[in-house]
Amino acid sequence: MTEELNLPQATRPDFFDSIEFNFRINSLTKKDIGTQSDVIDSIKWILVGKYNGITVEHACDVVFDDIQLANQSTFTNYNELTDEIVKSWVMTDNLLENIKCSIANKINLKLSKKEVVTNFPWQS
Repeated sequence: MTEELNLPQATRPDFFDSIEFNFRINSLTKKDIGTQSDVIDSIKWILVGKYNGITVEHACDVVFDDIQLANQSTFTNYNELTDEIVKSWVMTDNLLENIKCSIANKINLKLSKKEVVTNFPWQS
């Protein structure tokens, strides 16, 4: 269900390979469409990165419209779904790599203890 995006290669901090990543599905919603029952129409997921006592999360949800769902060439019954099947609907290798790099760079920011500024000089 997910199209492969052509994203630029994100940068990886030196400690990237030491980060513990955990990708999980948090929830699904399902409904009946036409003759198909229990059709998944939204998925909430999270990717968590942990390194050196720092945890960074990236949460997202994907909502499929009825046209997308009706035009699928294959259908997997709800009771036959696996974690891997559902993950494949929302995550491509390229997208996963970019989100992991984003998490790693957020961890790097926290490690460097840079000051995060939310009030800007042009705001008064």
